[in-house]
Amino acid sequence: PLDNVIVEVCNLGKEFTNSGISETMRAVTEPQNREFRKVFTDWAKISPELFVWDYWVLYGKTAPFPYLNTKRYFTDMKFFEKNNVRGMLIENETAVEAFSALRQWLSHRLLLDPDQSREKLLDIFFNGYYGKAAKPMREYFDLLEDSFEKEPGSFAEKQPSQVTYLTPEFLDKADRLLDRAEKTAADPTVVNRIRMERIPLDSARLELNLVKDRGQLLKRLDENMNIFFDQKNTKYPYSPESW
Repeated sequence: PLDNVIVEVCNLGKEFTNSGISETMRAVTEPQNREFRKVFTDWAKISPELFVWDYWVLYGKTAPFPYLNTKRYFTDMKFFEKNNVRGMLIENETAVEAFSALRQWLSHRLLLDPDQSREKLLDIFFNGYYGKAAKPMREYFDLLEDSFEKEPGSFAEKQPSQVTYLTPEFLDKADRLLDRAEKTAADPTVVNRIRMERIPLDSARLELNLVKDRGQLLKRLDENMNIFFDQKNTKYPYSPESW
């Protein structure tokens, strides 16, 4: 490429079955992403300036469900910087995913400096965003990320019904942690932030038919979606009309 050309390499996920080759929930440096890594490094060798179009969300799923891998953000941002990447576009916009606000905040922080401490940034976020409820929310974060990291096989090619950690035990434990967080929050704004984490959990319960009281769950999910709509001016992928 000429010196005035920026090459942008897209890390497209396998859920786009006709063209995607990546497990975007796993680090670029992991064995599952050997094919994409070769494409990327081959471009890096010849490109005067390189951008990356990355994905921190999963598409093509039958319903929202809780998933998360922030460790990948840290390893990959460092990897990209060392390989001459000077700019990124990160698809991260589906705001009913688990810990959406954290994903957005981390993307801004790491674009400024990919060498920052993961634990330090997480401490800043959880204490700043959840206040008195920081401890149970961090416990839920750790539960979700640990469960996600141990999940075998391809996330891109799975639907929620095939995810092995989405069990009654996992969902019940998550609900108990969020119950505790709401009780300790002592701030209506923080309570609403916590309630956003109910959306993918309750959606997964409905999708998997792991529901004790369907009417009560639908009522809670509808109330939380309305809070979401009050906070967001959004048309994609969820709008009041589509909901």
